[in-house]
Amino acid sequence: MTATAPVEIRNTDRGWSIDCAGATFTGSAESGAGDTTEPLIEFDEATFQDCTGPDGVGYTVTMTSGVQLEMYASSYDAGTGKTTGTLFGFHLNLVGTNRCQADIADPTGNLGTADAAFTNGSSVLRLDSGNMGVTFVNFACPSGFIATEDRIVVAARLTVTPPQTISSP
Repeated sequence: MTATAPVEIRNTDRGWSIDCAGATFTGSAESGAGDTTEPLIEFDEATFQDCTGPDGVGYTVTMTSGVQLEMYASSYDAGTGKTTGTLFGFHLNLVGTNRCQADIADPTGNLGTADAAFTNGSSVLRLDSGNMGVTFVNFACPSGFIATEDRIVVAARLTVTPPQTISSP
């Protein structure tokens, strides 16, 4: 199973974003129903392509967590075919062509989460909000551009193929 789309990595404290023209998440969906303690979707690989930040600075974005991204469901609406929950496991490393480097994870240094919603009819996994922040910034980042503890949001509307159907959390 793959999920692809452009991705926005948004610094909500400072008002800028790094936009990646594409991202590909590869993994699997689990069979089963009614268990909110087991992940419904697991991505064991994530790649980001053609990422550009403020002032046209290019960025290489990589997942450094060494674990899978896992979607845990918290609710399901049969009327809309929408499952909501969280995608857990984010630890991103950003490296700019200007040598600015930053790490993104949970603000306490654990793995970060994004709020997730999967819609059956469109087979789209939407990411937004969640619990992520800057945990490391190197000396090369411009003053006032980024700082530890800045709040970060990873936003995307990932098209999942082949299409998946979720019928309960």
